[in-house]
Amino acid sequence: DNFRKFIRRYSYTSDNVKELERKMSSDGGFLITLNDQEACRDESLEFITIHHPIIKAIKRYYDESSQQIYNTAQFLLKGDSKYQGNYSFFIFLLEKAALKKNLILIPILVNLKNNKVHKIHIAEEICDWFLSAIVTAEPVNDDLVIYNNELFEKVFEETGEYLEMIREEEEQRLERNNNTLINNQIESIKQAAAIKIRKAEEIINKLIFQGMNDKDRIVRLHQGRIRNIKNSMEEKIKELEKKRPVSVSFNLIAGGMVKIESNINSE
Repeated sequence: DNFRKFIRRYSYTSDNVKELERKMSSDGGFLITLNDQEACRDESLEFITIHHPIIKAIKRYYDESSQQIYNTAQFLLKGDSKYQGNYSFFIFLLEKAALKKNLILIPILVNLKNNKVHKIHIAEEICDWFLSAIVTAEPVNDDLVIYNNELFEKVFEETGEYLEMIREEEEQRLERNNNTLINNQIESIKQAAAIKIRKAEEIINKLIFQGMNDKDRIVRLHQGRIRNIKNSMEEKIKELEKKRPVSVSFNLIAGGMVKIESNINSE
């Protein structure tokens, strides 16, 4: 019941959560899945994506909350033997704002070799694998790391530097793609307007050929239509030009420790 109230409070008005609330209020609750194929096979499963009302409500809560996010979990994953070790992980929500808004989950793993600060490095090669493998996580009761301020500050510093590198790359790529998209849309608007104007001008020429002039009402009607087409085109282009600026930002949504062991079956 508390979670249902939480979703109702932090969901956006544009999200239809009535059906979701109905499912949450049922006696047996409901099962969720992150796997699209499972969701297709079993319609009783609630398919959770990054745009699902539950995820959006959680994000809004943290956006509006001033509290810090600390390590939230530790678990075991099994994978390639080269990934073995203890890692500190952070999951960030990357928000790309341009003509179109896009949200992407970015996991960052920091290898904690023997808990030595000077040996910390970003485990870049397994970050993508981690996000897909996290659904197979198993509980682990071991103390994966001995926390101290120096270690945590160094880990977060390394993470921040890596994020800044990602942000710069994403912003440059986003700006290029956004400009291409806007330029294509502007060209499409101009072409559509040119076709409409050309048709209106053909009608005017026919009317003048039939003996009418600029003072005739029907001629002025089509001339006014041409002015409206041009004004509409200019307004649409002006709105598109406003969307050329882009931004890339990150929000930390989860973190913790993970132990990765060799999966014998994968070798």
